[in-house]
Amino acid sequence: MIRRLLLWSLLASGVGCAGAGGSSSPGTGGTGNTGSGGTGNTGTGGGSGNSTGAGGTGAVGFDLACAAPAVGRPVLRMLNRSELERTVNDVFPQVMGQWTNSLPAVTVSGYGFDNDSSLTMGTQLAAALRDTAKSVGTAVTGTALAQILPCSSTGANRTCAADFINKFGRRLFRRTVTQAERDRYLTFYDAALAKSDFKTAMKWITVGLIQSPNAIYRREIGTTSGNTRTLTPHELATELAYTYTGTTPSEELLTQADGPELFEWDITLFLMTTPLVVLRLPELTSMLRAFATALLTMVLL
Repeated sequence: MIRRLLLWSLLASGVGCAGAGGSSSPGTGGTGNTGSGGTGNTGTGGGSGNSTGAGGTGAVGFDLACAAPAVGRPVLRMLNRSELERTVNDVFPQVMGQWTNSLPAVTVSGYGFDNDSSLTMGTQLAAALRDTAKSVGTAVTGTALAQILPCSSTGANRTCAADFINKFGRRLFRRTVTQAERDRYLTFYDAALAKSDFKTAMKWITVGLIQSPNAIYRREIGTTSGNTRTLTPHELATELAYTYTGTTPSEELLTQADGPELFEWDITLFLMTTPLVVLRLPELTSMLRAFATALLTMVLL
């Protein structure tokens, strides 16, 4: 049943092009043997005498606004308050409940969804994100640091800092951290360490990772070929995770994304065959309920 709901929600969100609503009024009755049909996409109905004509046989009241499928536009989706909170709690479960989320309450767009691409970064939101990241950084480098980063107790050095960046940057960025990114964070670590201590330097590394656009924005850019846009394996893993669990991809899902052969499948086959333990059933149920509510809201607008 859950897999059927997954497939249904995917199909419901996968419309190829926008449509414009047609007239919903019925056709007028003919004065002779037949009347003209309604304004459906195809077909004419046969009415009798002075009666109202029957509607067309197509999708009544809906006309496609494009002649053929067109390549989708690239999208950057900012994480909303709930998505960021679930992400941080998944990446650093040891400090769940020990930090403050200063982001504003989730708002619903004109389309009925709270996680589309309408959310934008402004001065106030950036300040709230900074305060949130600082609160997480303080919690991570507090009493839980030894559990989060065991090498901090035995070898609090640059190598240990690099291990932190590699491990937690991967979860926050939803892909492997590049060498250039790692070097840039380590340079930041060196500068912070010169003015403080290891824990303080790691606090600011944590703040920097959480505030990074790579963490805050979900990429749906991929590559284009003709009328097709293909997401990268890690973009696809990210879309799957946030659409169906509302949080960052699990380590298992990221590992699958590292092996492109698993992501060459048709997406519906992926959903129908991936173990639900990877898709996280409790979160999946909650997200499907939220999706259905938003979809119904959009339909009723």
